[in-house]
Amino acid sequence: WSTTVSGSFITSGSDNLPVAGYGNQGVMYTLLWNYNNVDLDWLRDYWVEEDVQQNQLFSWGDNPFLIANENLNGFDKTRLFGNVSSTYAFTDEWSLLLRYGSDGFDDLRTSRRPWSAVRFPNGMYREQSINFNERNIDALLTWDKRHGEAFTTVVSVGANRMDRTIKQSTIQGDGLAVPGIYTLGNINVQPSLDRFDSRRRINSVYAFANIGYRDFLYLDLTARNDWSSTLPAGNNSYFYPSASVSFLVSEIASLGSKVDYLKLRANVAQSGLDTDPFSLRRTYSFATLPNSLTNQSVLPNAELRPVTNTSFEAGAEVRFFGGRLSADVSAYKVLSRDQIIRADISEASGFNSIVVNAGEIETNGLEVSLNGSPVRTNDFEWNVGANFSTFRAEVNELYTGASKPSSSRTGRPALPSRPARAAGWGMSTETCTTARPTARSSLTTTAWPPSPPNGNASGITTPTSSSA
Repeated sequence: WSTTVSGSFITSGSDNLPVAGYGNQGVMYTLLWNYNNVDLDWLRDYWVEEDVQQNQLFSWGDNPFLIANENLNGFDKTRLFGNVSSTYAFTDEWSLLLRYGSDGFDDLRTSRRPWSAVRFPNGMYREQSINFNERNIDALLTWDKRHGEAFTTVVSVGANRMDRTIKQSTIQGDGLAVPGIYTLGNINVQPSLDRFDSRRRINSVYAFANIGYRDFLYLDLTARNDWSSTLPAGNNSYFYPSASVSFLVSEIASLGSKVDYLKLRANVAQSGLDTDPFSLRRTYSFATLPNSLTNQSVLPNAELRPVTNTSFEAGAEVRFFGGRLSADVSAYKVLSRDQIIRADISEASGFNSIVVNAGEIETNGLEVSLNGSPVRTNDFEWNVGANFSTFRAEVNELYTGASKPSSSRTGRPALPSRPARAAGWGMSTETCTTARPTARSSLTTTAWPPSPPNGNASGITTPTSSSA
């Protein structure tokens, strides 16, 4: 019987994370449109009246020194993660592993904008509190046996339960009573309030086997089934297997004095993914007026199916000259079906987009890596490496069931978001709250068309519900 306990505590913070990308909340935006004959030192003293009026070069853009010193986006984050595992060996061949793991963090994010800022002429202060927690419980039964000199087998069956909760609160006021004081108490307008809670669960059963023959031929098989709480009851179960084979040629054949090792491998694998919470049922956001609600902008879909990714790979690994030169080559193909995306629809419906299963993307690629040791002595070794990769992705199918009138495009689906993992054991357990977050802007929001007067990125960081 053996027990292992491990854990880590991490604290991090910053008084400012600069805004990157195109948008008038970042320094590069103003510098991009700066005149060549303007000396930036003229703008270094960025206050005309301290904390009240900035020294501007453009009426539509903030002073870059004010952005760097006053447009602050800070955070204070503490994270604790670890696990407890215990293994009991019934015999030399049979063992049982039980494990509990947890990962959680608390993150307080603040954003501030001074008086006379172009986007917030009366100043702004914002606080965002994020609590994230994920818990995993595992049980794994393993049989490990060697059959004479020929075969080795390792077979395991297990189950996992993952629960993830996210709680997020935001308060923002676009007006400060006293310039230069950034507290919630100094907000002199009705603040915007936002609360978002989500719970996700994924329950899984899985099995895998490794079979080896005379230490040169290996077969690996896996199978897993997940039940997701964020998919509808009829489609919340998805199964995905995999198989791989590896052949150590150098173990049974003489390849000469210059070749030390040669392995050939091939595998096929499938994986399933679900979607984000609140993708199935209509929910509402609290509106600006007291005791009022408003529609969300995305129309949910109660008939979503899980995403299916299927991959094929073949490759080889070879080493030469006592390990001083090695190469690894892989060719692969990936098919992604039923991607969950947001497709544009007519705004006359009351929504901007709809969540749908759509499309098939085929990706073919090649990866090559070379590593060598040009110089190797008892006291010194010089190692060098080079990598090459290329791939081509083709969209074989797209969603065409809805369109959104536009002067430049019709029916173009939005880029698919990366689904997070979730589940329930053969049942749908999606959590529904009465309020859903209102639309938010991102630090890297891009103004379009890219003309200086229209730059309108808000410059405020807000993670999605799948942030970890």
